[in-house]
Amino acid sequence: YQSKIELMKKLIFYPLAALALMFAACEKPDIKTDFNISWSDFDFSFGPGLGYGTNISNRFDSVAFSYINIPSNRYFVYKDESTGALDSAYVNQGNVSPVFVSATASTPLFSYQTFTLTLRYEAATGNQPWLTGFASCDTVYRSALFIDSDFTLTNTQTNLPCFWFPFTSSGLSQYSFMPTLSIEGTQYNTVHKFSATNGLQPTHPNYLQTVHYWVKGIGIIKKEIKTYNAIKTSLLVRFG
Repeated sequence: YQSKIELMKKLIFYPLAALALMFAACEKPDIKTDFNISWSDFDFSFGPGLGYGTNISNRFDSVAFSYINIPSNRYFVYKDESTGALDSAYVNQGNVSPVFVSATASTPLFSYQTFTLTLRYEAATGNQPWLTGFASCDTVYRSALFIDSDFTLTNTQTNLPCFWFPFTSSGLSQYSFMPTLSIEGTQYNTVHKFSATNGLQPTHPNYLQTVHYWVKGIGIIKKEIKTYNAIKTSLLVRFG
């Protein structure tokens, strides 16, 4: 019995001794040189959906984004307040896309989200844009997962903001909250009004002001475009 114990000790001892000799023979790393690396030394070029870099991103705040994320193919029928003419607009594009930023010595490869919203309508001159919006998250690396709750949706047709978050007023961009608003016989609750101008006086030939009324879960229920000598108001009749 004792000989069996001795044999077991040898079977355990010899492999451990061999491992100890192997580690002792290894050269110890020079901490100052061997680990002098930066984010740009790593290869994060795995493409969308793969690798560390795709998980490091600046993303839209989900609560704020839900106001402008109108479902694709949703249609709206708007009435021109002055002429009574109807325009049938539909969501032609509503895409969230990542933009990848290469790694540097101090930041990893990361991405930030952008959003494109396009509503189009049929006119006598053909298919025309009713609204073309673009929004972008912060383009600077902040953290592994940065939730951006401070962004603007700009109408690229007018180059004026038509929605922003948080809901505050500043300079040429004024926000108003409306508990209720009745349009064409329909009462809408919790309406968010965004008014923006290009900074010129109302009497200036190039004066421009836009006002957009948004309701969460629906979209734009009213839109006003004002120039120095005219105003065009679109009122939502129905949607689906």
